[in-house]
Amino acid sequence: MSAAAAAFLADAHRAGDTLLIVARDANWINIHRILTARGVDVAAETRNGRLVAMNAATKLAELSRNGVPDPGAFDLVIGQPVREFAARGPLTIYGEMVDVLAQRDEVDAAIALEEMWNDLAERASFRLMCGYASAHFVSRGAEVRLRDVCRAHTHVRSDESDPLGGWLLQRSRVGFASGSQNAFRR
Repeated sequence: MSAAAAAFLADAHRAGDTLLIVARDANWINIHRILTARGVDVAAETRNGRLVAMNAATKLAELSRNGVPDPGAFDLVIGQPVREFAARGPLTIYGEMVDVLAQRDEVDAAIALEEMWNDLAERASFRLMCGYASAHFVSRGAEVRLRDVCRAHTHVRSDESDPLGGWLLQRSRVGFASGSQNAFRR
């Protein structure tokens, strides 16, 4: 997931986009390493506001009420900064909060959060890659819900090196494009 996210973000950085990364700590460390290897001065871009990294679990906790994502809190925690960044110019986002929910087998909450992102996209211009681990959709119940998760996106992709992701997408009868991104993408 980190390599595909880093490639997506590096391409956006090269195009001049501001980057917002909402990832788990371990994935942020890998993304940081890959971006640096691709020539992105992460420290300088962070200082000048062109790169903002947030902890996915922390932000998810901040926008949830009684363990469920709340639209009003989402707007304060995520919506407001996204609109501010988007007002400055092109914005590209990578997020894993939805996968934190999928990992907990809270797929309904993940879908609700996806809908909040889609609502935000109607008020601000940005590109968003949602990173999901295919392992979080192995159980029969989660596999069935995978269709609903995919419907919340304009594009669904599975990395060729992730045969489980491709198999799950085929099994749930969701069309997908092979490519370099091991994530779902809006």
